[in-house]
Amino acid sequence: MNHWEGVVAIKFTIGTNGRVTNCMVIHSSGYKILDDTTCKIVTKRARFKPARDSQGNAVVDEVSGPEVIWLYRP
Repeated sequence: MNHWEGVVAIKFTIGTNGRVTNCMVIHSSGYKILDDTTCKIVTKRARFKPARDSQGNAVVDEVSGPEVIWLYRP
């Protein structure tokens, strides 16, 4: 079993439907598998209320997400 741990910081785009459409690692954990998995999970599972313009229409928005902390727990 691998004992990978690390912190991943991401930036992502939220589409007009509230789904993540793009994810980019801005601070790597040092492990590609943790970085890739972070974006994969956020893209697949995260849902948001889309940003709105002054007329109330949904618009695309870019967000710097919270850091994701990966810890090994035996």
